[in-house]
Amino acid sequence: LGKDLSKPISVFMTPRPLTIGPNASCMEAAYIMMNRYVKHLVVVDGIGKVAGVITVRDIAYAKALGPLYMLRRIRSASTVEELGARYRELVKLLRREARRLHPSSGGREAVHLIRMASLALRGVMSKAVELALKELDIKESGFAYLALGSNGRLEQFLASDRDTMMVYWGISGQKAQRLAEAIEDILDRVGFPGCRHGYTARRLLYSREELAEQLRSMSSNLVNENIILMSLMFDAVTVHGDSNTARWLRRSIAELLSTSKSYILSTMTMYRPKLGLAGRLSHEIDLKAHGLAPIVYTVKAFSIAESMWEPVNTLDRLTALVARNMIPSDLAAEVVEAYRTLSAFTVWAQALLGSTRIDTDELSGFERSVLRSALRSVQRLVDYARRR
Repeated sequence: LGKDLSKPISVFMTPRPLTIGPNASCMEAAYIMMNRYVKHLVVVDGIGKVAGVITVRDIAYAKALGPLYMLRRIRSASTVEELGARYRELVKLLRREARRLHPSSGGREAVHLIRMASLALRGVMSKAVELALKELDIKESGFAYLALGSNGRLEQFLASDRDTMMVYWGISGQKAQRLAEAIEDILDRVGFPGCRHGYTARRLLYSREELAEQLRSMSSNLVNENIILMSLMFDAVTVHGDSNTARWLRRSIAELLSTSKSYILSTMTMYRPKLGLAGRLSHEIDLKAHGLAPIVYTVKAFSIAESMWEPVNTLDRLTALVARNMIPSDLAAEVVEAYRTLSAFTVWAQALLGSTRIDTDELSGFERSVLRSALRSVQRLVDYARRR
């Protein structure tokens, strides 16, 4: 082994291991292990006493490991063709996982499945960067490839589109352009759809200096297109390269918009849940546009107004806003439940219907009641934000 095994265990042990509570779901444990690249978690009860250990093998027996297994396969792909095949496997697996979640009762599990799906899709993007670097013989330094929007927030289930960006500083603009084109071309070939509005690294390609100037320009001219783009960038996370780039980007946006709080709140809370007279359900609802989006954008608007550039995930942002007394805890609890419910309906609809649009007349009376209650909670959040 090449080590002196007579030394005490403390020399070789893992200090401060990752922990999880005994009431957490297998999905949650799998997500943490997937995100932190570990194969086990120490289970600790409410008073800090060790209750046991949960491992990747344990969760495999619980059949909650699909996305984690696929992420490993994605990372081991050596060609674009292999990556494409594994991307298609991932999509099939996610559809299968989602079909077993009942839309009116699987909220918490659905949220964890979406987070793991987002990480697996992020793995596809990261592998595309690696393949492009190899193809162009470019060293891995001097740039950062970022995921924006839903993937940045870990809220992307099936890849309906990809919002990406690249920032460079240690390579020439010409080389950066070639790299961005190569990455996006690989993702196109794999089958990962690009953003229909063109928000990919082909268009969003900046040197650090250009990006700083672009942010200043957009923040001084808050037309709708600039607000949309800055909102996307406020969800940025680094997929490949310098991890501080995404943090710098989010912090810069928060600082630049700190003098426009009221305008940002009024503009970004224009998204409303689709409810008819007396809070009745419409016959057709786009769960993403008329259910989840009002939560996402309202919570994000509060975060920008508070110059709160971390965390990025919507539920994590909501928790942080409650801690800052920006949103009442009882309203936040309602919104969390609504978010979980809408997430469960959304993954179910995507898996079975291939769309986030549903015909509410085809739902059972109980399902309509659950959905209506969730949308009313969303409406209360939006109303609260607009009063602020």
